[in-house]
Amino acid sequence: MEWLYDPDYLGASGFDCYQDSILIMRGNHIKIEKQPLDVSGRKGAVGFVLANTAIVGGGESILDGLGTVGRPGPAGPDCLVQTDSRNGVRRICHIDFLEVDLKSYQTRKLDQLPGEARFRLVGFKLGERGFAGLGIACTHRLRQVQPLQDWYELDPTRPMGQQWSSREPIPTDDESACAFSIQDKG
Repeated sequence: MEWLYDPDYLGASGFDCYQDSILIMRGNHIKIEKQPLDVSGRKGAVGFVLANTAIVGGGESILDGLGTVGRPGPAGPDCLVQTDSRNGVRRICHIDFLEVDLKSYQTRKLDQLPGEARFRLVGFKLGERGFAGLGIACTHRLRQVQPLQDWYELDPTRPMGQQWSSREPIPTDDESACAFSIQDKG
Protein backbone atom coordinates (compact mmCIF):
# COMPACT_ATOMS: atom_id res chain seq x y z
CA MET A 1 0.00 0.00 0.00
CA GLU A 2 1.06 3.56 -0.67
CA TRP A 3 1.71 5.95 2.22
CA LEU A 4 -0.46 9.08 2.04
CA TYR A 5 0.32 12.53 3.44
CA ASP A 6 -2.27 14.44 5.43
CA PRO A 7 -1.14 17.55 7.39
CA ASP A 8 -4.10 17.21 9.77
CA TYR A 9 -2.50 14.05 11.19
CA LEU A 10 0.98 15.49 11.67
CA GLY A 11 2.55 13.71 14.63
CA ALA A 12 -0.33 11.30 15.18
CA SER A 13 0.28 7.59 15.46
CA GLY A 14 -1.91 4.57 15.97
CA PHE A 15 -4.70 2.99 13.98
CA ASP A 16 -8.46 2.69 13.60
CA CYS A 17 -10.18 -0.57 12.85
CA TYR A 18 -13.12 -0.96 10.52
CA GLN A 19 -14.69 -4.19 9.33
CA ASP A 20 -13.20 -3.80 5.85
CA SER A 21 -9.97 -1.89 6.46
CA ILE A 22 -7.35 -0.78 8.92
CA LEU A 23 -6.05 2.81 9.07
CA ILE A 24 -2.45 3.10 10.25
CA MET A 25 -0.95 6.51 11.11
CA ARG A 26 2.76 7.08 11.67
CA GLY A 27 4.05 10.63 11.96
CA ASN A 28 2.70 12.54 8.97
CA HIS A 29 2.05 9.41 6.89
CA ILE A 30 -1.23 7.56 6.61
CA LYS A 31 -1.55 4.08 5.17
CA ILE A 32 -4.96 2.58 4.47
CA GLU A 33 -4.95 -1.19 4.16
CA LYS A 34 -8.06 -2.53 2.46
CA GLN A 35 -8.35 -6.07 3.75
CA PRO A 36 -11.36 -7.92 5.10
CA LEU A 37 -10.78 -8.41 8.82
CA ASP A 38 -12.42 -10.83 11.21
CA VAL A 39 -13.14 -7.86 13.51
CA SER A 40 -16.46 -6.08 13.88
CA GLY A 41 -16.36 -2.34 13.19
CA ARG A 42 -16.47 -0.22 16.33
CA LYS A 43 -15.82 3.26 17.69
CA GLY A 44 -14.24 4.28 20.98
CA ALA A 45 -12.07 1.14 20.84
CA VAL A 46 -8.43 0.86 21.82
CA GLY A 47 -5.56 -0.22 19.64
CA PHE A 48 -1.80 -0.54 19.85
CA VAL A 49 0.90 -2.44 18.00
CA LEU A 50 3.09 -5.15 19.58
CA ALA A 51 5.82 -6.46 17.25
CA ASN A 52 4.02 -7.10 13.93
CA THR A 53 0.55 -7.44 15.39
CA ALA A 54 -2.15 -4.89 16.09
CA ILE A 55 -4.18 -5.38 19.25
CA VAL A 56 -7.74 -4.04 19.06
CA GLY A 57 -10.55 -4.32 21.57
CA GLY A 58 -13.43 -2.79 23.43
CA GLY A 59 -15.48 0.00 21.92
CA GLU A 60 -19.09 0.29 20.84
CA SER A 61 -21.43 0.18 17.88
CA ILE A 62 -24.75 2.02 17.87
CA LEU A 63 -27.85 1.15 15.85
CA ASP A 64 -30.09 4.21 15.72
CA GLY A 65 -32.90 3.11 13.39
CA LEU A 66 -31.56 5.38 10.62
CA GLY A 67 -28.42 3.38 10.06
CA THR A 68 -25.46 2.07 11.93
CA VAL A 69 -22.77 4.13 13.60
CA GLY A 70 -19.60 2.07 13.94
CA ARG A 71 -20.69 -0.64 11.47
CA PRO A 72 -21.10 -3.48 13.99
CA GLY A 73 -20.76 -7.15 13.39
CA PRO A 74 -23.36 -9.47 14.86
CA ALA A 75 -24.00 -9.29 18.59
CA GLY A 76 -22.77 -12.37 20.36
CA PRO A 77 -21.06 -13.61 23.53
CA ASP A 78 -18.34 -10.96 23.13
CA CYS A 79 -20.86 -8.11 23.32
CA LEU A 80 -23.15 -6.43 25.83
CA VAL A 81 -26.32 -5.24 24.05
CA GLN A 82 -28.52 -2.45 25.44
CA THR A 83 -31.65 -0.80 24.02
CA ASP A 84 -33.00 2.60 25.09
CA SER A 85 -36.79 2.06 25.22
CA ARG A 86 -37.48 5.78 24.70
CA ASN A 87 -35.95 6.07 21.24
CA GLY A 88 -35.02 2.54 20.16
CA VAL A 89 -31.29 3.28 20.07
CA ARG A 90 -29.41 0.04 20.48
CA ARG A 91 -25.82 0.04 21.78
CA ILE A 92 -23.51 -2.91 21.32
CA CYS A 93 -20.52 -2.72 23.68
CA HIS A 94 -17.68 -4.97 22.59
CA ILE A 95 -15.71 -6.74 25.32
CA ASP A 96 -13.49 -8.79 23.05
CA PHE A 97 -9.81 -8.27 22.23
CA LEU A 98 -8.17 -9.52 19.06
CA GLU A 99 -4.66 -9.70 17.71
CA VAL A 100 -4.38 -8.85 13.98
CA ASP A 101 -1.23 -9.95 12.14
CA LEU A 102 -0.24 -6.87 10.10
CA LYS A 103 1.29 -8.98 7.32
CA SER A 104 -1.32 -11.71 6.80
CA TYR A 105 -4.35 -9.94 8.42
CA GLN A 106 -5.19 -13.17 10.22
CA THR A 107 -6.83 -12.64 13.60
CA ARG A 108 -6.43 -14.46 16.88
CA LYS A 109 -8.83 -14.07 19.77
CA LEU A 110 -7.29 -12.89 23.05
CA ASP A 111 -8.74 -12.91 26.55
CA GLN A 112 -11.48 -10.37 27.20
CA LEU A 113 -10.40 -7.30 29.16
CA PRO A 114 -11.38 -7.88 32.81
CA GLY A 115 -13.86 -5.52 34.41
CA GLU A 116 -16.84 -3.84 32.81
CA ALA A 117 -17.64 -3.51 29.11
CA ARG A 118 -16.44 -0.07 28.05
CA PHE A 119 -15.76 2.38 25.26
CA ARG A 120 -13.36 5.35 24.98
CA LEU A 121 -10.79 3.22 26.76
CA VAL A 122 -7.10 4.02 26.26
CA GLY A 123 -4.03 1.91 25.78
CA PHE A 124 -0.34 1.95 24.95
CA LYS A 125 2.57 -0.45 24.69
CA LEU A 126 5.80 -0.78 26.65
CA GLY A 127 8.20 -3.31 25.20
CA GLU A 128 6.16 -6.35 24.21
CA ARG A 129 3.33 -5.74 26.66
CA GLY A 130 0.23 -3.65 26.26
CA PHE A 131 -1.70 -1.65 28.82
CA ALA A 132 -5.40 -0.76 28.59
CA GLY A 133 -8.17 0.53 30.79
CA LEU A 134 -10.11 3.58 31.93
CA GLY A 135 -12.94 4.62 29.58
CA ILE A 136 -16.67 4.83 30.10
CA ALA A 137 -18.73 1.91 31.40
CA CYS A 138 -21.55 0.65 29.22
CA THR A 139 -24.27 1.02 31.83
CA HIS A 140 -27.96 0.12 31.78
CA ARG A 141 -28.86 3.71 30.87
CA LEU A 142 -27.46 4.91 27.56
CA ARG A 143 -27.13 8.52 28.71
CA GLN A 144 -25.45 7.75 32.05
CA VAL A 145 -21.69 8.38 32.04
CA GLN A 146 -19.67 6.35 34.51
CA PRO A 147 -15.89 6.85 34.08
CA LEU A 148 -13.82 3.81 35.02
CA GLN A 149 -10.51 3.84 36.87
CA ASP A 150 -9.25 0.27 36.45
CA TRP A 151 -6.07 -0.49 34.50
CA TYR A 152 -4.72 -3.76 33.10
CA GLU A 153 -1.55 -5.20 31.55
CA LEU A 154 -1.68 -7.55 28.54
CA ASP A 155 0.89 -10.23 27.76
CA PRO A 156 -0.43 -11.98 24.61
CA THR A 157 2.30 -14.65 24.81
CA ARG A 158 0.66 -16.13 27.91
CA PRO A 159 -1.99 -18.89 27.63
CA MET A 160 -5.67 -18.01 27.31
CA GLY A 161 -7.17 -17.18 30.69
CA GLN A 162 -3.87 -15.66 31.92
CA GLN A 163 -3.18 -12.83 29.44
CA TRP A 164 -4.46 -9.85 31.46
CA SER A 165 -3.27 -8.83 34.92
CA SER A 166 -4.68 -6.05 37.08
CA ARG A 167 -2.54 -2.97 37.72
CA GLU A 168 -3.04 -0.13 40.17
CA PRO A 169 -6.17 1.93 39.33
CA ILE A 170 -5.76 5.45 37.97
CA PRO A 171 -8.04 7.79 39.94
CA THR A 172 -10.03 10.00 37.56
CA ASP A 173 -13.51 11.39 37.07
CA ASP A 174 -12.87 12.27 33.42
CA GLU A 175 -14.81 10.50 30.70
CA SER A 176 -11.99 10.42 28.15
CA ALA A 177 -8.21 10.31 28.27
CA CYS A 178 -5.10 10.02 26.14
CA ALA A 179 -2.30 7.52 26.70
CA PHE A 180 1.13 7.16 25.11
CA SER A 181 4.59 5.81 25.82
CA ILE A 182 8.08 7.22 25.32
CA GLN A 183 10.95 4.73 25.45
CA ASP A 184 10.22 2.65 28.57
CA LYS A 185 7.74 4.99 30.31
CA GLY A 186 3.96 5.05 29.89
